[in-house]
Parts: sequence; structure tokens; C-alpha cells
Amino acid sequence: MTGPSVGCSLRAYFWSIVLLAALAFPRWAVANGGDLPPEIVLQGFVKPEDGRVQLLVRVPLVLLSSFSLPKRGPGYLDLERVDAKLKQAAAATGRLIELSADGALLAPTTREVRLSLLSDRSFASYSSALAHLQGPSLPVATDLFWNQGFFDVQLEYVLQSPRPNIWIRVNVAPELGRRVKLQLEYLPIGESARTYEIPGASGWIPLHPRWYEAAWLFARGGFVDAFAIDRFVFLLCLVAPFRKFRSLLTVVIVLAALQALTLTAAAEGALADIDVGWLPVLSDTVLAASMVLLAIGNLAAPSLRRRWFIAAVVGALGGFGLGRLLTDVWPF
Repeated sequence: MTGPSVGCSLRAYFWSIVLLAALAFPRWAVANGGDLPPEIVLQGFVKPEDGRVQLLVRVPLVLLSSFSLPKRGPGYLDLERVDAKLKQAAAATGRLIELSADGALLAPTTREVRLSLLSDRSFASYSSALAHLQGPSLPVATDLFWNQGFFDVQLEYVLQSPRPNIWIRVNVAPELGRRVKLQLEYLPIGESARTYEIPGASGWIPLHPRWYEAAWLFARGGFVDAFAIDRFVFLLCLVAPFRKFRSLLTVVIVLAALQALTLTAAAEGALADIDVGWLPVLSDTVLAASMVLLAIGNLAAPSLRRRWFIAAVVGALGGFGLGRLLTDVWPF
């Protein structure tokens, strides 16, 4: 190939690599969460009783920054003028955390709202949280900084059946994704309490799942949620230059085996005592770099031996990165 043909081929190769790099770019790098912390934890209790469901929720004040709560002085909340905004925040909380019973979406009614200091520990149990919500509000002279406390709300729902099948969903903006988590205690009638940790944007979750519903949660966490376009593109780049089925099979087995091993270890708490918040970031970064290098290598002289090593590294790191998906459904 000479002249214009070479130029066209080089341009095609260049834009192919640019496209792969864009697909491989880590999703966390473009997330837009403003000034929010990397993880926002909500606390909640769900208790059905007397034909109604009580939902008690504690929301960090930092999540209410868009409500422009009235302030005074250097940034303290003006507790004399905050009531109207708190009612809006309560309605938004009912949209953030949705409940359904027997397939029908439940409409919330706001019963109580309170602001709390960071030192408040009333949400350690359902009874103390309810007593706190039904107790006195903070004195108006309290110095509560606008993003250093909690917003507590009691929502009530009317049930149509005495023993409903209750589901819950945490709605968050796409840019927040799994940065928002709800630590929930479900107190069913006549049974022991159940504790869940529900990430945002995880869809509807049954609070009293049947065996096939629990099985679906694991299947979704291991197959559906784990699938992403960047992993598909990596697999395509990994096997594209080779035509022998046996060669492809060995590379894929190495990738799948190491990913399954580290994913299971992470889900069972092998790294529970270690701060590994950087592992998903490292996994995404290595995956992105590997795709670009494989795309370039596919245009030159691809080596199957090197691909075993790349598959092993990406599989091991990918398993640790995906382990949180199964950790979220471990209570089921």
C-alpha cells in the first residue's frame, strides 16, 4: 500500500484507537457529584404495623445542598425559618426512597421532620429513632452548620393487606450511582429483624424475598450488573486476532477463573478489614489501559503468551472491583 491508501489506513487505525480509548475511559473519571463525598450513607427503618408502614430515614445534610436551606452567620442553619424547606425535603425523601406493596406503589404521608447534630445517636434502634422524631426539635439558637448534621423524617404509608410483600427502591441521580447507600433495618410482624445495605440505582429490592427472588438478585448481581460495555470491548480486543478455538478458550478461562476467585473472596469479606476504596478505581484504570494497549497490539504482532498475563491481571483486579456487587446482596 502506498500514497493515499496508507494515509487512509493510518487514519482509520488512529480513530479506531481513539474510539476504544473513549469506551475504555473509566466511568468514575467523568462522574459529576459536585462537592459531595465519595460515599453518602443513609439510615432507615421499615416497620409494618396496624395496616400501615412506618419509614424512618436519616439523611446527611450534605445531600440537601440543592434545597438552599436558610442560613445565618458563617453558614449555620437558620432554624427559625427552615420549616418550609424541611417539608420540601421530606417530600423529596419520599421520592428518593420508594416503597411498594403487592406490586402497587405506596404514597407517603409526612408525619415528623427533625434536624439533628452529628453527635446524635438516636438512629441506633427503631424505638429511639421514633422517640427522637416525636420529641422536641432543636432549640432555634443551636449552631448547626449546613452540611454537618442530619435530616430525619418519619413517613407513613397505608397498606391494603395485613401481610403485604414490601419492596423498596433507592432513586438517585445517575451521576451519584452507588455512592449513595441505605443501611436499612426491616422489622416484619412476628419475625426477627433483617438488616440490608441497599446501594442507589439498584432497582426494586424485596424486603422479604422468596427463594426465587433472592436467586434472581444474585444472578443479576453476578451477570447483569457486572456486564458493561468496557468489559465487552476488552474481551473483544483480547480475542480478536486469534482464530483457534483452543487458544481463545485458554485465555478466557484464565480471565474468568481469576475473576471468579477474587470476586468470591471480596464478597465473603476477605478484604473487610482493609480500606480498599481504591481497588475499583485501579481496576477500571487497568482495564482502560489494557484495552488501548491491546487495540494497538492487534494492529501489529499480537502475542497469545502476553495475553494470558493481561487476562490474569485484569481478571484478578476485576474480581475485587466487582466484589461489591455480590456484597450488596449477601444479606439475601
